[in-house]
Amino acid sequence: LDTSSCLPERRLAVWQDIVCDTFVGLDCKSDMRGAFWGAVSQSRIGPVAFTQVDSTAQRVFRTPSRIARASEDYVLMALGNSGVNGVFQDGREAVVSAGQFVIYDTTRPYELRFDDSFSQTILQMPRKLLQQRIGAFDALTATTFSSDRPLERLAYEFLLGMSKTVARVDPATASRLLDQGLDLIAAIAEDLPSLDA
Repeated sequence: LDTSSCLPERRLAVWQDIVCDTFVGLDCKSDMRGAFWGAVSQSRIGPVAFTQVDSTAQRVFRTPSRIARASEDYVLMALGNSGVNGVFQDGREAVVSAGQFVIYDTTRPYELRFDDSFSQTILQMPRKLLQQRIGAFDALTATTFSSDRPLERLAYEFLLGMSKTVARVDPATASRLLDQGLDLIAAIAEDLPSLDA
């Protein structure tokens, strides 16, 4: 899905619909006007999706009213490819650049801020998939996971590589790769002392 074929003055409205259809109910705002542009492409493994997002500057809001109307219950992990993303949730702010990732929970309000053009790969999974492995994960939201730390770099590279591979392998192999990716996330969670507090 790509807004390039839309009239410039319609692109943000079309993008709002694309983002809501692709992820969860969200509100998008941008000062780019007719210069706004965005594109998404997606591959799936059962209930899990990898979505490539490329777009211009914008702010994205998951509001209490959107949550109240929602039936979905997802965790999103954003892998930064280019540009900078500010993520606000649970009273914390994370800044995510290329080679880093962040987790946010769709059952609670959040805000995403992109001050310039960006590219991200989003891993969207049912909340229970992460809970089954690590239990409560509130301490993980809006936290920058950095390529400076070996285990976090491994998870980033594995998940990004997996996003480019799952559509080209059989479903059983894709499912095994997903399990390994989720195990890596669980290993990172176990390695964070703040989760024990």
